[in-house]
Amino acid sequence: MLRKTPDLSDARRILLDKYLRGDFALGILPRRKRDHKEGTLPSLSQEQIWLHSRESTAVPQMYTESITLYHTGPLDVGVLQQSLREILRRHELWRSTFELRQGELCQMVRDETDFPVAVVNLSDWPAIDREQEATRIGSAQAQQPFDLQMGPLVRATAVWFSDHQQRLYIDMHQIVTDGISVFHILPMELTTLYDSFSAAKASPLPELSCQFADYAAWQREWLQGEAMETQIDYWRDRVGIDDSLLRWPTGVRPSMETHRARILPFNCSRGLLDSLQQMGKRTGTSLFAGLVAVFTALLHSHSQQQEIVVGTLAPCGRHRTEFQKLLGYFMNPVPLHVRVSGNDTFGAFVHQVQHTISGAISHADVPFEQVVKALGVHPSPAHRPAFRVAISLAPSVTLLPRGWDMTPMDVESGAGRWDLYIEMSERPDNLLGRAQYNPDLFEQKSVAALLDDFRKLAKAAGTTPDQRVSDLLRAARLGTAEKIQ
Repeated sequence: MLRKTPDLSDARRILLDKYLRGDFALGILPRRKRDHKEGTLPSLSQEQIWLHSRESTAVPQMYTESITLYHTGPLDVGVLQQSLREILRRHELWRSTFELRQGELCQMVRDETDFPVAVVNLSDWPAIDREQEATRIGSAQAQQPFDLQMGPLVRATAVWFSDHQQRLYIDMHQIVTDGISVFHILPMELTTLYDSFSAAKASPLPELSCQFADYAAWQREWLQGEAMETQIDYWRDRVGIDDSLLRWPTGVRPSMETHRARILPFNCSRGLLDSLQQMGKRTGTSLFAGLVAVFTALLHSHSQQQEIVVGTLAPCGRHRTEFQKLLGYFMNPVPLHVRVSGNDTFGAFVHQVQHTISGAISHADVPFEQVVKALGVHPSPAHRPAFRVAISLAPSVTLLPRGWDMTPMDVESGAGRWDLYIEMSERPDNLLGRAQYNPDLFEQKSVAALLDDFRKLAKAAGTTPDQRVSDLLRAARLGTAEKIQ
């Protein structure tokens, strides 16, 4: 059962208010010594990813992130490589590796800024076969493991469909990237640099005022004492094992996490997106809160649990202006504890979900594994606390120049952190999504049926948020409860 949240002390409330207002951005940014031979400490979140990577040697590609950039028109490979090299020069983290020095994990910045691009030409292939082969090439690249100690931690492959149609697959280890990096910073910098270098002009991008290692130093200096205690106190009565485990899907689970994953793309229509946005305006809630509310209500209908815990990826650190233009990992996975009552209207339910999301995000600076450790919770080898299922809404894709487009939905590495992970991205015409699921637990047809129910419930909720949750679940005529085994 969820327990009542204890009141925070006045001092801690003041600290939290300062954080939410961004007052910490007014402080002096501590600079780490720029001695590349000695290395610098990573961020707390990077440290957790490094530890997980060592524990998951059977599935080393679990932390591979991939995006696809589409280009229409002539493309100069030399200029493309020049643009990528400039990005490596600007962002130290993308030419860094990680290794132990005297028992401490260190980020080692390499001087090398070369960024080779593998080129595959499919222009001689039958047009009907090019798409499938390009996807195979992209997926094969994504399944190649990264070596955190040797590097590089970013790689690219360009596939030529014709002289006027190309595709660029870029893979990154999670330790050096996040949603803002891949949806905003990278495509913006790459296309801006490509246009300038194509015209024989210098880079128009201003030099960065700091690097990711400066963020890591600031985070470690700030997140001590009162700040750390405040965040851990918030989670104290929200972390557990018994009430955290979603008893779904039914059936026998593997004794150990397998981390196998497949991807099923899906989309929600423009009309469905409009109805959810209108509901958000009527209820004063965000699109993401509406999506989480629909998802948790759907899980409630399958599991019959009133207390549902799903995970999400919370941003941390980017509230400081110095860090907003850096490529890097500014994220922490956090649980969202939601209590589903069939007697609440869906509008009231979304308000509760919005409050839960806001609280989790504002206390997401401490990696959740450290919170769990501090609170003495001991997970079993078959799962990590406190969730097996996660959902996120990616940042909206930055507006790219004509001839460019991008998506994170094309290729799959074959591995994933959770049993089921729903990721969505808002586009001008729809909500584009992908479901990453563990095939040891789900069949593809079951996941497809679940996504169909998600769309049905989202449409009903967006259209009639004044109805009770239980009535909406009945009216949506959900059909997957018997199919998920």
